[in-house]
Amino acid sequence: MKTFKPLIYLLAAVGLAYVFFSYILSSFIPSCENETIQSVLSPDKQREAKIVVEKCSNQSGGVLKLSLSNQTNSRKIDSVNIGVATAKDVGITWLSENRLQLAYSDSYQILQQPSEIDGVEIRFVSKASSIKDVVRQ
Repeated sequence: MKTFKPLIYLLAAVGLAYVFFSYILSSFIPSCENETIQSVLSPDKQREAKIVVEKCSNQSGGVLKLSLSNQTNSRKIDSVNIGVATAKDVGITWLSENRLQLAYSDSYQILQQPSEIDGVEIRFVSKASSIKDVVRQ
């Protein structure tokens, strides 16, 4: 039994050190997850638009990202942070091969509205205003 005591103490010390350093490192190095909300191919099937929410362990909410990828060159992905994700009520629609509409709920905090990404015109509309436009027509 006396020969096993140092081994048990050593294993306990290694286990405690692992838990301690895992906790310390996780607070300094954020781990992030990406959740795709919607992915849509353009009418000519040359581009793909994605709405992604990136959630990191050091953030209280998620970051809403719009990304465009070129189907002929899978390495070329243009992505831009557009806001803070507060819900999943967001949608993208291709209006033509080079025009994209992003409709978002009023609960979203849209911080950046780029008018163009990689030659694609981006139109941002709140879902409340897009519903009013439909009712007027």
